[in-house]
Amino acid sequence: MKKFYAEPDAFRITGIKETNATQSADILNNNFFDLMSVKYVLSYNQLETLLNENNDIFINKILKENKPTQFLNRSIFSINKDSKNVFFEHAPGGIKVTLKKPAKAEYFYVYPAMSQDSFGIAKGDGVRFIAKINKQGTFIDEQEITLNAAHKKEDQKWFTMKLGPFPDGGNSYDFTLELITDKIGDNAYDWSGWGGFLWDTDLNKTMDKYKLIYDKEMKIYENKDYIPRLRFIDETLCVKQNSDKEKNYDNVVTLMKSKEKDIRNLAIVESNNCENKKYNPLAGKISNQKFEDQTVSFTYSSTEDQYGLLSDTYYSGWEIYVNGKKGIIDPVNLAFRGFKLPKGNNVKIRIIYEPWTVKIGLLVTLITLGFSIYLVFNNKKLR
Repeated sequence: MKKFYAEPDAFRITGIKETNATQSADILNNNFFDLMSVKYVLSYNQLETLLNENNDIFINKILKENKPTQFLNRSIFSINKDSKNVFFEHAPGGIKVTLKKPAKAEYFYVYPAMSQDSFGIAKGDGVRFIAKINKQGTFIDEQEITLNAAHKKEDQKWFTMKLGPFPDGGNSYDFTLELITDKIGDNAYDWSGWGGFLWDTDLNKTMDKYKLIYDKEMKIYENKDYIPRLRFIDETLCVKQNSDKEKNYDNVVTLMKSKEKDIRNLAIVESNNCENKKYNPLAGKISNQKFEDQTVSFTYSSTEDQYGLLSDTYYSGWEIYVNGKKGIIDPVNLAFRGFKLPKGNNVKIRIIYEPWTVKIGLLVTLITLGFSIYLVFNNKKLR
């Protein structure tokens, strides 16, 4: 599934960008990430700035319009385990860049900070950060903050500047952003940067989906739009199997990508016995769900046949029993488990891990035990 939502430099569970990554995974607008039924995201960083795809675009635009130097370049600040890509601007400095405001956006956020390498250094004097925006020479807003992370512990963190509101918020147009860093005294040990460029439209979208529920040694966000781990789906689409496994894989990926908008409610089934069919999930109800390491069980009632989908990894050795009768588990959506379920009342389902190695081991044990019993009784007869 990682192929759909993150490059190899992103963390495999959350999709959040690693410190030295070149890009960030999209876990905000990505239906493929939703398929994994992730209810909680753990991160040392603020999701709103990490999920903003425009952050690197802004930094690239700045460096394209302003020649990079050792005092003006890209960097990464990691403050209290919260890492951000930053536009590094050693005081005194100042740049201007032309950016485009998206339609409906009203406020623009920037996150100034002093580098963690300047914390507690006695010779530091502090930096004054100034951010200005204007539209075709017409002043819109200006924000200013002075930080002295060398001497003030309360300044050893990320700060937020909220610029705006932009006039004519419903339309998109070019504007000029000016970022200035002024030295207070000797600037030798005062390293400063601007991180996490973000529009309010991106921020609101993130807050609509992810709710911060814990913020101490790390941050825990609840995904308010997560898909349940076990559910009935709307439709099955079939991918017939052949001996070429690589071609099978490509066929599944192609079909999933073509159905991306609806993939949350679909099962792309890899089986020659599959049937393209629509279902009515509302006709059924799941209850008594229980998830253990080697057993998943639940009960359901439905007035119509259903197709169940479990967002657990498809792996040989798992068997399904419907009211005690063995059924079939299909590989679904490239990585998960799917199964046909007949209509009925209070139907009991058990999904058990029964790999062939365990079965052979049990058989060997029974044969050994039987042979041992035979030897014992045979030995008694000989006496």
